[in-house]
Amino acid sequence: MNVLCRALFCAILVTLGCGSTPAPSPDATLAPTLTLSPAPALSQADLATSHNTFGIDLWRTLASDGAPTNFALSPASLAVAFSMTAAGAAGDTLGDMRKVLHLTAPDAAVHAATGQLIAAWNAPDQPFTLRVANRLFGEATLPFAAPFLTQMRDAYGAPL
Repeated sequence: MNVLCRALFCAILVTLGCGSTPAPSPDATLAPTLTLSPAPALSQADLATSHNTFGIDLWRTLASDGAPTNFALSPASLAVAFSMTAAGAAGDTLGDMRKVLHLTAPDAAVHAATGQLIAAWNAPDQPFTLRVANRLFGEATLPFAAPFLTQMRDAYGAPL
């Protein structure tokens, strides 16, 4: 449970953002240009299984902490935020995040599959309208590793 709480805290920080980076223009976040590898080693079904298992774990944890049991949540945005955060993690932190998200595939496959999932959600030929926008918000004085920024831009369409 401690690992889940730490991972949830990281996701909230990523989701809420920090620092003084100005908000992106609406056009820039609604239709990101994604450059994805053509065939990830992680299937969308396996990624969905990981996301669903994470969501069930999260629901059980929240329900066991005295919260009302009549609530709903969607783990999709948290799973994507955790995946984005995991791209910049290493060591025990990365291992904990992968455990919480139930990921067993290589990191590159996870990021490619997650990016393809976002692209599918945003595809104009869907019978629904959904626009998933990702963005990194970072402290302006902190340096970010170039490979991390490239991964965020290419897989998630999420510039800093």
